[in-house]
Amino acid sequence: MDAIDTIKDSFKKAKKIVEDDATDITLFLLWKKNSKSDMQFSKAEIGNEEKKSFIKRFQRDYSSSDEYSPYSVTMEKTERKIYINNDFFPLMNSYISALNLDVPDSDKKYNDDLDGVVDHLDYVKGYCADFVNTDTKKHVYLFGGITSFNSMQKKRALGMIGNVTVSGITKLSDDDKILGFKPYTICYIYENTCIIQSKQGFENLFGLIEEYKRSALNVVKIMEDDSNFFQGFAQMESDLRKRPIYYRSLVKFSKYPERLKHLSNHLSEIKKVVKENSNFSNDYDKVVLNDKGIVYSTDALEQILSLLNEKPVSSLITGEEFLADRDE
Repeated sequence: MDAIDTIKDSFKKAKKIVEDDATDITLFLLWKKNSKSDMQFSKAEIGNEEKKSFIKRFQRDYSSSDEYSPYSVTMEKTERKIYINNDFFPLMNSYISALNLDVPDSDKKYNDDLDGVVDHLDYVKGYCADFVNTDTKKHVYLFGGITSFNSMQKKRALGMIGNVTVSGITKLSDDDKILGFKPYTICYIYENTCIIQSKQGFENLFGLIEEYKRSALNVVKIMEDDSNFFQGFAQMESDLRKRPIYYRSLVKFSKYPERLKHLSNHLSEIKKVVKENSNFSNDYDKVVLNDKGIVYSTDALEQILSLLNEKPVSSLITGEEFLADRDE
């Protein structure tokens, strides 16, 4: 069974759990006080109307006719669903572990009520509806985002909305503590597979900038260790901290560090692309090369990252590919 068939088979099993009469739903709000704090998880009591809304969300956003693409941090917008193994980024497993109801009180990683967030709804970053089949004990975790918080006006609210109190989430009334749920989900996780509906929402909720950062700085360290070819690259760490959006440009090299070695073996081909070919020279006019390798400078950061992630061009580059091919 190939990857796509495996994904489709996984979807059928997840759908059966979501729609089974023997399935219970537990809702968690995911929140954090600031960007440096860890994600917190608060269990919320909800009624039948809210439970049905999460089932409908799953049914609307995921279908047996979906087409799939493998996840890549370099992927741009796609009309397909994106799939990823749930151990690809460690935070995914840590979230699932935190939502586990079948542990002793001493081992709980979630809060039993909404007391920590009811007066601070702007802490809330998203939700997880945990579908668990009471017969098989199989789980499907459906993640989604939040629209706005205390200042929300009912007429502007999107998706499911409700009042938040310590005792739970109830139908909308005149209480001013109103939580809005975005109408489209972010992803669901079943066993070892995650199917992503919103790539941007997925990356925001799971804090992947931190994952990008960790991976990228490991790559910078590899470059520093090869200081003969990657000259002055210690400065890149400081520059990336100021522009964290570029961390993702180095993530692939943390998975395939041998590609950096391939790059350093092909200086002559790089020179042809960067300096001699008219189709490329303007794109890389800030990149400095010498007879040993690449000389780093802050103003060349974007161009260096672009060069590292450029697709091989067979008509220009001969021999072994030295550039990181993108996942399409």
